[in-house]
Amino acid sequence: MVKNSLLAIIFGLFASCATKVVQTDNFSITPAEPTTFLIHPADNFASLSPANRKLDEDLQQVITDGLIKKGLIVAAEADLYVTYLVNVYSSPEVRFDNKYPYCGYNFMYPKTYSVVNNKEGVLIIDLKTSNGKLVWQGIKPFTIGSIEEVQAMLPDICRKIIRSYNYNL
Repeated sequence: MVKNSLLAIIFGLFASCATKVVQTDNFSITPAEPTTFLIHPADNFASLSPANRKLDEDLQQVITDGLIKKGLIVAAEADLYVTYLVNVYSSPEVRFDNKYPYCGYNFMYPKTYSVVNNKEGVLIIDLKTSNGKLVWQGIKPFTIGSIEEVQAMLPDICRKIIRSYNYNL
């Protein structure tokens, strides 16, 4: 009898100290898919040259058209805020030429060195929620031949990036 009551007390202590598992579903905390967006213009828009202003306006128009095709609506108080950045940089490359057709050095075919500056860039498009959480980011690098080429190429690159947008948190 004492043995049974002692076992019951010990079992009761273990049962009361056991962890409890509570399961919740994530469907109640997942936010709804965004329906509106707003594009933040460039901070230095007023100081841009006329050609760069036109390029900036073209990029905004491409982003707006692409997101409208995805079913989003432009609004002042939006679910998504769009920012974009075009970063252009140059990287030097040293090239070595030995025009002598055979191995070794010949005084008639001296070794030549040349430095070429390659201009490259990257276009980054960020979509953030109203509280600043990054929802989606599209990045595409490009190489630059001339300024006119960039102005024709960037809207197409922007279209490709926006085309790949898919909302999934």
